[in-house]
Amino acid sequence: MKILRINMTDLSVLEEVVPQDYVGLGGRALTSMIVANEVRPTCHPLGPNNKLVFAPDCLLEQWLLTPVACL
Repeated sequence: MKILRINMTDLSVLEEVVPQDYVGLGGRALTSMIVANEVRPTCHPLGPNNKLVFAPDCLLEQWLLTPVACL
């Protein structure tokens, strides 16, 4: 599994292998872990340091996306 990071400030794209901490996670668990580890709790919801995360659910046969945002 890979992570695709898109920086909307400079429109750059970075593709990376999923870190070991995230292996085996999917859906809400993966998005929650990414936000908890990479977004400061005091981050402004619409600020440039916030993240919008989409992840497929690993328990479903279909690739349904689970979005999460820090509000």
